[in-house]
Amino acid sequence: MPYETPQSNDLDDIDRTLIGGLVVDGRATYASLAPSVGLSQAAVRARVQRLLDDDIVTVTARIDPGTAGLAVFAFALLLVDEPTTDVTSRLEEVDEVVFAACITGRWGVLAELRCSDNLHLYETLDGLRSIAGVAEIESLTVMGYFKQDWTGLVEEVFGQEMPPHRPSPVAASGLDAIDLRIIGELVADGRASYADLAPLVELSQAAVRTRVQRLLEEGIVVIQAYASAKALGIGSFAAILISVKRDADRLVAELKTMPEITLVAATSGRYDFICEIWSRDNADLLASIDRIRSLEEVSVVSSHTFLTVVKEEYRISGVT
Repeated sequence: MPYETPQSNDLDDIDRTLIGGLVVDGRATYASLAPSVGLSQAAVRARVQRLLDDDIVTVTARIDPGTAGLAVFAFALLLVDEPTTDVTSRLEEVDEVVFAACITGRWGVLAELRCSDNLHLYETLDGLRSIAGVAEIESLTVMGYFKQDWTGLVEEVFGQEMPPHRPSPVAASGLDAIDLRIIGELVADGRASYADLAPLVELSQAAVRTRVQRLLEEGIVVIQAYASAKALGIGSFAAILISVKRDADRLVAELKTMPEITLVAATSGRYDFICEIWSRDNADLLASIDRIRSLEEVSVVSSHTFLTVVKEEYRISGVT
């Protein structure tokens, strides 16, 4: 079911400091977080758990799409002819849908899909078409990610610098079955403890710790927290769809300089790129959209504000 995101004034300065620490390092220990807020480890643990339980913060592992055999990521725009909430409740049951939001504009829902190959994507899209209330689907297959970076948001909200981290591409053949299982669990819960992971992969806690540390140190996995816009006092997030006239590389270079853009992905289909952007308010969003429209490489810009997020479950189907 859709969750109600707490407003920014429901959080105090301690909450905000803890969120900032988790955005920088999703697996930061309670011991490392405690000095920054002047609380005991037990109090910090209780605060962090509340932030997680209330969906204010989601901690997940990021990986390159090719890792763990996930060759195809895609976005699907759904035109609905029934109440949107009825459709999204059915979408929640689809494993391949890892993110879904009700959006403004012609399309009622934006969904992010993760599939093993093109046939898997084909079958997933066909399954979405069979969902009652889905009248039409436009799919955008991701050909590559050029930016996945919350640096600008962290600097704006928390006033601290955060170096961008991008997971290193690693072929699934370079990882064994235990690595893949651990990665899948960390994608679902980036703060899963070694005690929780150990029985799932039938290893000792020490052995799991060694494996996780290797995945992190080699950059195969990057674990970060993602905080809800309203909880941070940010007006909204939106998806920006872009068609290009010419010189896509130059456009990418310009989009990457915009701190309010957290994601830039090249896609196949009607649109050449999909971006995710945060804004303080509607005027701020309009200014960003107008800046994108003014770029000579841009042909079409279509913006869709997230009205509510109805699913964020990044467990990878087929890995865990």
